[in-house]
Amino acid sequence: MFKHNLSFLDIGIRYIVMMIFMILAGVTGNVILFTVLGVAAFLTAILGWCPMYDMIGFRTRNEQ
Repeated sequence: MFKHNLSFLDIGIRYIVMMIFMILAGVTGNVILFTVLGVAAFLTAILGWCPMYDMIGFRTRNEQ
């Protein structure tokens, strides 16, 4: 289906970004925008695959 293109560090950063977006959703009251951004970061972290990276041919994961 797709090849993983995110390194462990990149996945960790996306989890942190997701948490920040969810906190901002609660603090600012702009729930829809920050929740959508948070869910996008969460899905890419869980899947280990970023569609934007795939489109430009970039990867942070080393092949073994």
